[in-house]
This record gives sequence, C-alpha cells and structure tokens, in this order.
Amino acid sequence: MRRLIAAGWAVDSHSLTHADLALASGATLAREIGGSRREIFRRFGVLPRFFCYPAGRYDAKAVAVVEAAGYEGATTTEPGLARPDQSFTLARIRVDRGDGVAGLARKLAQAGLPAPGSFHGRARRS
Repeated sequence: MRRLIAAGWAVDSHSLTHADLALASGATLAREIGGSRREIFRRFGVLPRFFCYPAGRYDAKAVAVVEAAGYEGATTTEPGLARPDQSFTLARIRVDRGDGVAGLARKLAQAGLPAPGSFHGRARRS
C-alpha cells in the first residue's frame, strides 16, 4: 500500500467490514463509514476523499453519514455516467477484466460517450 501511495495512487474507503449500509443505522453507520476513513489515515497517513458503498447498498441515512464524515463523494454500483450534481450517489461504468479495448469502447458508447480516438465528438488528426 505504501508503495502504491508513493507512486501517486489514491486510497479511498469501502467501510470497515463490508456491512450492508442500507440496513445499518446510528453508531454502526458512523463506525463503518467514518471509522474506515480514520483507519486508512491512521495506517497510511492519507485521508480518503471518496467512499464506495459496499455491494452498492445504501439509503438516505448512509448518504448523509458519508457526507457528514467529510468525503467529497461516493460511488454506487448503478451503471451510467457520474454526474456532478449527484456527488454522493455517483453512477459508474464497470470495467471487467475480459472487456479489453473493444468491450470498454462498447460500454462507453452505450453510455453516450464519444468513441475512443475522438475529441469532443470529432476525429483527431495525426
């Protein structure tokens, strides 16, 4: 982990025990969400900026605790493009091991993004 951090990788948070945050409340939410951020800071000296809801499970209470814990945003497992007006329920495009370039290009196109090799929808000149 320290080598990854030294190489510029970000370390973000995913809870302490992978609890179902949609079923948790009160102290459990605070421990899982805020405790995870504090533990990463204690161990590695970096403060996680983003949170990812374990198994994509969250509710309005969990979102509020993530925001109150000081994170800048959080990702869900909802497919799609992340939107700045939904920074604590960010959608994402899942990239799987077997996707390769063609699979990634297909997923990006399905999400409405320009094809690789284009810039703002226009082909690049070499």
